[in-house]
Amino acid sequence: MLTRASRHGDEVCASPESIKSMMLKLVELLHSLEESSDIIEVPLTAASQNIRRLRRILEDRSEMADELHKTLRLWQSGILIMDEVDVLLHPLRSELHFPSGNKFPNDLAANRWELPIYLIDAVLASPNAGEDPAGVIPRLHSVLDDGYALHTLQRFPHLVLLDMEFYEARMLPLLSEIAIDWLLKLFRMGKMEISIDRIKYYLECPRSELHTDASLRSDIENGLSESSIKLLNLARDWLRTILPHVLSKINRVSYGLLTGEHQAAAVSGNSGGNAHSRLMLAVPFIGKDVPSRSSEFAHPDVLIGLTILAYRYEGIRVSDLVRIVSQLKQDFSRQLGPRDHDAVVNTIQRQSRSSEFAHPDVLIGLTILAYRYEGIRVSDLVRIVSQLKQDFSRQLGPRDQRPACAMFREWVRTGLVTVSSEKQDASGGVLPLPLFQLRDSAQVARLHFLVAKLSGVVYYYVRQHVFPSCMNFQKLKISACGHELGSSSLFAKRIGFSGTPSNLLPMDLGECYYEPRSDGSIFEALTNKRIVSIERKVEWTARSLLLDIAHAQPPVHALIDTGALITGFDNQEVAAFLLAELPTEMEGVVYLDEDDRQMILLRDHNAPMPLVQSELPTEMEGVVYLDEDDRQMILLRDHNGPIANERSA
Repeated sequence: MLTRASRHGDEVCASPESIKSMMLKLVELLHSLEESSDIIEVPLTAASQNIRRLRRILEDRSEMADELHKTLRLWQSGILIMDEVDVLLHPLRSELHFPSGNKFPNDLAANRWELPIYLIDAVLASPNAGEDPAGVIPRLHSVLDDGYALHTLQRFPHLVLLDMEFYEARMLPLLSEIAIDWLLKLFRMGKMEISIDRIKYYLECPRSELHTDASLRSDIENGLSESSIKLLNLARDWLRTILPHVLSKINRVSYGLLTGEHQAAAVSGNSGGNAHSRLMLAVPFIGKDVPSRSSEFAHPDVLIGLTILAYRYEGIRVSDLVRIVSQLKQDFSRQLGPRDHDAVVNTIQRQSRSSEFAHPDVLIGLTILAYRYEGIRVSDLVRIVSQLKQDFSRQLGPRDQRPACAMFREWVRTGLVTVSSEKQDASGGVLPLPLFQLRDSAQVARLHFLVAKLSGVVYYYVRQHVFPSCMNFQKLKISACGHELGSSSLFAKRIGFSGTPSNLLPMDLGECYYEPRSDGSIFEALTNKRIVSIERKVEWTARSLLLDIAHAQPPVHALIDTGALITGFDNQEVAAFLLAELPTEMEGVVYLDEDDRQMILLRDHNAPMPLVQSELPTEMEGVVYLDEDDRQMILLRDHNGPIANERSA
């Protein structure tokens, strides 16, 4: 096809990921052939059956590499035309990785995610949390309240860090105390000949002071064992860099869990990337409720943190719940009944509230933040309940006193207490673990409603199922970024376009050609009081913003770039909400669906329809809604009315 297109001068459309992946695949094939040169040189007569099989595999790889090389040679005679080059050529946003080789557990194993669980749980915990002998959590939440008042923290849709200086001045000292409390429990098992004050100073001091204070380095190296130093450096990385980074991200806008049709695509294997890890861990989002098609977070600790927050905010899915209950039932069948039932419950409560419990097989992540913010999904809950039922079936002793059964009962009890203030009829309805049936969708739905966002359930799931299976690494990784597209390594001639000009380009492309007076016109419009007005809101939610917009006078006719603020709604739900609140003169709301189709919701229709089929009269009034992931404009009518262009801080 490419040869025919080259011969006739045709255009070929492709995604940037597919172009870079072909180059990386060629490099991977050549590397595997180079590493296997000894097998190729073995005489065929002396080869065993296994070596013959390996040689056939290598021959297939060699033929594939030859064909890929022909394709890349063909590209050199073509012209690459790129749109939105500010995204395609960004050195960080355009990274594509091909891990290769066997998988190995990450260093520090379960402690890689136990520490972020401990820190994030303190930030998201109730001010009246149970086990807090030092009283740090109430002081931390007092600081958080000050941050909301000073607008250095954003309260909605969840806690979002807006000011790094506030974090370093007010939050970091308290978080370092929490981290030290976690570290000391591990340091007791090894060498510790350093004061807590020096440890606290090491955790909080800027990087520049580490290089100038030689005595601090000496105290750390002489006062702690090698494994303790690793844990200390991990805590410093989290406190100084990773935790503020993940807390500054908005769930379902910058990251989140795969749900709905995106989750189904990952299960069926139709999505790009590693389907299992994308299904279990947090993934990057390219817009509100729009996950990337194949990308994954590259930094393991960032991945752990975002995953924890995603599960905490979104909750576990039904499939996750089934897996959890199945595990509990298996544990139940193997367990002996404890003499003191209260001791079991107290142990479960401690493990739910703190991170002292470290499962020996568990490994890492960004995932903690994602699960904390999003909560567990229904699919997650199904996995959890399935696991509980399996554990239960292996435990011995009185059925109602086995640890798996007690844990399940404690989750249900906590869930009932949590929702009782929100829904008066939320009591009972969940059968005990031995009688709970995963095939009964009504039972699963009821349990999911109660426990989806409980921290104990989330942490049990990420420790037992998510991190142990996903947080491993491969020693060899082949990478490509936007430089390969913008340089001459693939295409001899390149042309790029962008509405967001940037000089962050490969040197081969030279500098960006700016449109004369373009920036000046933009600033002139944005500073013109006849065009732009600003309203500062202190207490707001996505719902209150939509109500203000619907009741605005004069009426607002378009919402642009509001995706980071209006979370918890998809575009169709926003359209339906606006249509119910807008004046009757507004006859419809136009929006883009998940497939980027122009849709309209009309007052006299129950279901949305494509805009091209609506046969709108020219005098009809309506509202245009575009979220941050819009890639096309919708022109309903040339209004002289105002436009709401809302940006998050």
